[in-house]
Amino acid sequence: METKIWDRHELEHLLLNGSNVGLVKRFLPASYTAYQRLSSLPQALESLRILVPPAIYKKIQTVIEAYHVDDRWISGERIWPDDQASSRTIDRALAQLLERNDPGQAAQELAYGEIEFDAFEEALKTLAALKPVQTAQLCRELIKVRNGEGPSLFAFRFYAERYEPTNEEQIQLAVELAAEDLVELYGEEIRAFIEEELTTSPEKYRAWGDLDSLSSQTRLEGVHPYDLSVRPSEDRTKIDFLASLETSVELSYDKETAPTSMSFRGEVQGYIDPYGICIIDFTVDTQSFYE
Repeated sequence: METKIWDRHELEHLLLNGSNVGLVKRFLPASYTAYQRLSSLPQALESLRILVPPAIYKKIQTVIEAYHVDDRWISGERIWPDDQASSRTIDRALAQLLERNDPGQAAQELAYGEIEFDAFEEALKTLAALKPVQTAQLCRELIKVRNGEGPSLFAFRFYAERYEPTNEEQIQLAVELAAEDLVELYGEEIRAFIEEELTTSPEKYRAWGDLDSLSSQTRLEGVHPYDLSVRPSEDRTKIDFLASLETSVELSYDKETAPTSMSFRGEVQGYIDPYGICIIDFTVDTQSFYE
C-alpha cells in the first residue's frame, strides 16, 4: 500500500505553484505578502549588497547558491521532516558537501550519523536530482567508508543505476566494499554461473579428469556451491571468489550394471573483472570412492 504524506513543504509547493497562487493571494493576503518578500531572492540579494561588507556578501551569496536550486531550498528538514535526528544529520552532511566541498566528510556523516535508512535513501535521491555532480562524488565516498550495515552497498547500487559507470569503474568501486557487501552484491550471480558453467562444460577443468577416471562413463549430474567468500584481489583490479562444492556424478561401468550416483566435496575459485566471471580452478576430493 502506497501512502502519500502532505507535509507543510508539500502543501506550500502546491499552493504557491502556478494558478494556485491566486488562492493564496485572495484568501491568505498576509502570507502572500510575506511570500513575495522571501521569494524574490535576486532583489533581496541586490539590496543586501549595499548593507554588508563585500566579503560577507560573497559568503552569503555562496551559501545561498549552494542550497538554492531551481526555486527549491535544500535542507534536512525539507528532505526528511519526519525525524529531527535524521534531518540534523542530513544538514551536517549538506554543510560538508555543499559549503566545504568535502564529500568524504559528508559521507562519514551520512554513513555513521544518527539517521534512518529511509532518510538516507531520500537524501541521496533528492541530492542527485538537484546536485548530480556533487552526489556522484558523495556516492563514491560512501562506498569507500565500507559500512557493511547497508549505506555503502546502497550507494554503490544507486551510483551504478543513476550514473551508468563503465565496467572498469564498477570494479574499481566494488573493491572498496566490505566483504559482506561483495557477497550480497555478487553472490547469487556467482553461484548461478558456477552451477551453469560446471554442469555444461566440466571437461574444461582438471577436476573432470579425477571424476572421469572413476568409471567407464561418468556423467556430472550437478554441483552445489556453498560457503562462498568474495574479496578484492591483491592488486585490487578484480574481485576474487572461493566456494566449497558438493559435486554429484553418475558412474556407469557396463550395460548390465545399473549406474551409481555419488557425491564428492571440492572447491572452485575464480574472479570477476570488467569482462565478466571466470573460473580459474575446479577441484574435487575423490578419496571416499577408494575407501
